[in-house]
Amino acid sequence: VRGSDDPVVAKAVTVLVEEVEKRSATKLSEAKELPKGEASAIVAVLAKDLAKLNGKPADGLSIPDKPEAYAIWHSGANNAQIWIAGHDARGVMFGVGHLLRKLEMRPGKVILPTPLRYAGAPVDRIRGQQLGYRNANNTWDAWDEKQFDRHIRELVIFGNNAIELIPDFDASPKESPVMKMTATQMNEKLCHIIHSYGMDVWAWHALKGDVSEPKLAESELARSREVFKQLPVLDALFIPGGDPGDTLPKYLMPFMEKLAGVLHEVHPNCELWVSTQGFEDEDSEFFFNYLATEKPKWFTGVIFGPWAKMDLKEIRKHTPKEFRVRTYPDITHTVRCQYPVPRWDRVFAHTLGREPANPRPIAQAHIHNGELADSEGFVTYSDGVNDDVNKIVWSMVGWDPKADVTEILKDYGR
Repeated sequence: VRGSDDPVVAKAVTVLVEEVEKRSATKLSEAKELPKGEASAIVAVLAKDLAKLNGKPADGLSIPDKPEAYAIWHSGANNAQIWIAGHDARGVMFGVGHLLRKLEMRPGKVILPTPLRYAGAPVDRIRGQQLGYRNANNTWDAWDEKQFDRHIRELVIFGNNAIELIPDFDASPKESPVMKMTATQMNEKLCHIIHSYGMDVWAWHALKGDVSEPKLAESELARSREVFKQLPVLDALFIPGGDPGDTLPKYLMPFMEKLAGVLHEVHPNCELWVSTQGFEDEDSEFFFNYLATEKPKWFTGVIFGPWAKMDLKEIRKHTPKEFRVRTYPDITHTVRCQYPVPRWDRVFAHTLGREPANPRPIAQAHIHNGELADSEGFVTYSDGVNDDVNKIVWSMVGWDPKADVTEILKDYGR
């Protein structure tokens, strides 16, 4: 290991050691130097430290000078050494994930069936999943922090770099009978877990009513301040314009400027995003004119999600270039939703409803790639583990839109 003074590099090595031991009962030892002779080794290193180990990528490979990039290759007699070199700490983490996806592990054996030779960087800048600890979902309110850590780790292994929480300031007890703790307690723990893997922490934060009413606006600013204070880490905030959202943009955007001030008191570098969900034509006209004329410094980008009346291409066209665009794809529902299953048998549609187990690998890759040109990434909308295959497909085609979906599923099976 080189670069292990970086906590994310150190975490990447921990992930490798623990995942191999879990599946094979074989514990890898750690060292700061290469072994003598022809011993097998897995080398995890930051690209800037390669020269200290006299290492260089295999012929024809180079580590892209881009965030999160990495290279993985073999060297030594009989290709006994596997090198993982990251452009940055996240690159090391994703390189470790690449190796784990390809290993075949069983008690007493750790096998790499074919040599690895890869160098690349992700296409999507944002690759995330929403994991909301709340009563409305079908899974997560029953989990403890160890189960969340396991799920988040597996998402990292498949290339995720963001998790979106659904926090709220609520002094009441646990809102679900199966919760192990309050949402406030769990979200604090999740911030630390997500951050430990080098991922970004996002928060979905809905306003409680029409903030054009002055008293409600003041109470919402106060409530929001308490929510922000309860999150030890926050990199980006998502305010839905609708679903839910009851404030017309002509009142919402001036309020957002005040909210940005409150947010940056607590998290000075946090991004602020707004979705156009539910906006009618006149709402969209005001919203995009506001961005073009006011050019708010506190505003980061626009989110395209379910129930948006304007399609993604139009949103990107009307959004001034200095602002970013991200998607919020619904991967969890099958009917009455953003991407319903086409031509689905009516018996299944009526009996299974909106949230059955719904692996749709080909469809999900197609949806992602159709939106690729007009977005810099996504954080999916999920309400549980029924859509786990879809999460993995989005994560992997977010890294490489040309990825073979069958290979993604083989990796998932391993």
